[in-house]
Amino acid sequence: MIYAGIDWADQGFQICFINEEGQVLEEFSIKKTKEAFYEFLERVRCYSGVEFAIETSRSSLIDFLLDQGYRLYWLNPNRLSSFRGRYKTSRVKDDRFDAYVLAQVLRRDKSSLPQIKPLPEEVERLKLIWKDLGVLLKEKNRLENRLSSILKEYYPAFLNCFQDAFSPAALHFLYPRRGSMSSPGGD
Repeated sequence: MIYAGIDWADQGFQICFINEEGQVLEEFSIKKTKEAFYEFLERVRCYSGVEFAIETSRSSLIDFLLDQGYRLYWLNPNRLSSFRGRYKTSRVKDDRFDAYVLAQVLRRDKSSLPQIKPLPEEVERLKLIWKDLGVLLKEKNRLENRLSSILKEYYPAFLNCFQDAFSPAALHFLYPRRGSMSSPGGD
């Protein structure tokens, strides 16, 4: 069995592999990109029977590893802090050392760690819808900013006429409709 500790940060992940005797086999970091995840997967496949401990219960890497069929265990960051004292006296946060501690805790105390399970399919669908909503809201914001910029340049009085330049009444004023069912600019 190989035990891997994964310490997450804003820019990436620090990883430590240890064997059943607790000896470090490999330490490295990866970025939070799809390409980096697949490179990481190639390194993982060099070992047999790899299990992972991580200090967060949800991230893109967790979803990726669960999709590959790996077992992951969660260690609360506060609990991780208490385990640091087993391996050195300083309790100062260090990503590389935390990855090592996560791997050691998984090796020695796996039964006390909750296993991270894949989310139900309905929740996964909701996550995709939520992500799509985020994309659409960014696009709406981009288009509103573009329209505001154009209005400031060519029709600044319009912005003073309406409290909300993107309300249905304001947009109807900009794009008057001949028939109630026609689209802006249509017949």
